[in-house]
Amino acid sequence: MKERETYLMLRKKLLPYPIILQRIEYQCVPDLFFRSENKGGWIEIKDLKKLTGTIRIPFRPGQFAWIQTHVRLNGTSYLFCTMPDDFIYIFKNENIKKLYTENEFNSLANYILDIEYLNGKDMYNILNKQS
Repeated sequence: MKERETYLMLRKKLLPYPIILQRIEYQCVPDLFFRSENKGGWIEIKDLKKLTGTIRIPFRPGQFAWIQTHVRLNGTSYLFCTMPDDFIYIFKNENIKKLYTENEFNSLANYILDIEYLNGKDMYNILNKQS
């Protein structure tokens, strides 16, 4: 699933819930800003091709540093990695890295969701969660 398709799918599924999801098109900033009842934060979406060996996340220049700084200042950042098998691997804050081994990718993911069965309520609960 392409990054834009992921954004449109999230926007559609989250429409009935009290959350703002805004696409940002700025060089070093993550793709989406969200604001819900309990918190706000940033989401970076990456479309990955493989899940074997070393998995390199294709961050744009400055993007990973921006995320690290945001997390260090107690902000919330998510990395949504979409895979060809229609799964989304979601990493949060300190679990966001540039490189993962296959085992790290599977074990550090805060959530692994099947896009086919993903519903808006589940996604809203993930993003609105206090901790």
